[in-house]
Amino acid sequence: ADLNMEYDVCVEKRGYMPFNNTIDVPPSNDPFVFDVYMTPVEAPTVSTLTVSNITTKGATFTGRLENDGGMTIIEKGFYIGRDRKNCFRVLVPIDSKSFTCSVNNMDGNTQYGFAAFANNGIYEGEGEWITFATK
Repeated sequence: ADLNMEYDVCVEKRGYMPFNNTIDVPPSNDPFVFDVYMTPVEAPTVSTLTVSNITTKGATFTGRLENDGGMTIIEKGFYIGRDRKNCFRVLVPIDSKSFTCSVNNMDGNTQYGFAAFANNGIYEGEGEWITFATK
């Protein structure tokens, strides 16, 4: 056995580095012979796509999940606000890659921004911050 590989597997399983581990046990009489394949977990890749249906009180936002980063997505949605530091989160269903939401409680004639995001339980990915103005 490669002791370095055993040590690495031990460290990964303790959570120092997030990995999806798959153990492939070949047909063998030796229960200690197996291969371990580890896929690194990364932040999801998300695209902020469009803002449409802009009114005096709101707008509709569209985003797309490009890649889950190696783990199941546990939440996704949009950050929306007057600036990146002061925004609120709107969660959407996680069942499809493309997603939209409409918000109708905004101030008229005001500059806002939004970004799509997704979280896979380890990392959060965020798309580009796009600005617009309500009417």
